[in-house]
Order: sequence, then structure tokens, then C-alpha cells
Amino acid sequence: MFEGTIGTVVATLRIVRLLVRHSDSLHALIDAEMRHILPQLFARLNHPVAAVRDTLCALLERVAALAPHAVCFPAIVGATQLIDRSLMYECCRRVVARLESLYPELVADVSDFVKELQRINMLSEERWTFVLSNLDHEMSRRIAQIEAEKAKTLANDYLTDEEKEVIVKEKTRILYAMVSI
Repeated sequence: MFEGTIGTVVATLRIVRLLVRHSDSLHALIDAEMRHILPQLFARLNHPVAAVRDTLCALLERVAALAPHAVCFPAIVGATQLIDRSLMYECCRRVVARLESLYPELVADVSDFVKELQRINMLSEERWTFVLSNLDHEMSRRIAQIEAEKAKTLANDYLTDEEKEVIVKEKTRILYAMVSI
């Protein structure tokens, strides 16, 4: 246990020394180069530790101030998807609030764009619902037609059981073939 504490202190001192010696270049690196790893940063916003999330949010807010075009869309999308992402949602709301204070027109335009994309996506889903319900209705009608034809054929007294079976199979095949066309 003592070695773990010493190891932690040594690692912390090395990080502090790195920050003191190279603060100018690290500051530029954090501000300019972090936008290249934005997807990874946003993916980590669901981290269970609040301190990690706060650090990532602060970093994203700094990047948003310098490169709003790179952060705006993923932050707004994350802030509009409340389901199953409560931790990420709060961080994205913070980033969007920061962006709104700096670039209100950009946030408004991107928010409208995201809403329109969601509306278009819903239209596609509605279209599929309509198509599938029509197919369901058509299949139900065809199955009822097959059952009616089967009942007529089986009620015919002039045919043998083998002939009835062949006729029922052929009618069923013909009606199902019409569906697959």
C-alpha cells in the first residue's frame, strides 16, 4: 500500500513538472489539436465518474470557444437525445450553453438543422409503417382468399381426396406467387 501511494505521488509530481515546463505548448495543444479527437471525447461523456465528465466538459467548452464548427453539431445532437444518455446529456447541455453565449446564430442554425433531420427521419419511419401495414392487410386478404378456395375445393364431392389435395396446393402456390412478384 505504501508503494502505491509513493507511485501516485511520483506520477503526480511528474505531471506537474510537465505542466510547469511545457505549459505554453500544452496550452496550444489542448486548444488547437483536441478537435481532432472530438468523437472520442464525446464518447467518454458517459463516464461514471463525475470528475472525469467535468474535465471533459471543460475541455470541450475550451475547444468550442476556438472551433465552434467542430463541436456544435455533436453537442446539439447529444443535448437533444435524452433517452439512455443522462450523463452525456448534461455535459452536452453545458457545451451548448457555452456555445450559445458565444455563437448564438450558429447554435440556432444547427439546432434547426438537427430538428429538420429528425423530422425527415420520422417521415421515413412513417412511410415504412404505411408500407408494412398495407402489406399486412394484403397478406391477410390473400390468406382469407386461400382459405375460401380451400374450403370450396374440399366441399366438392366429385373430386377424390388426392385430387383435392393437388388442387389446394396448386391454388395456394398461385396465390402466394402473386405476392412475391
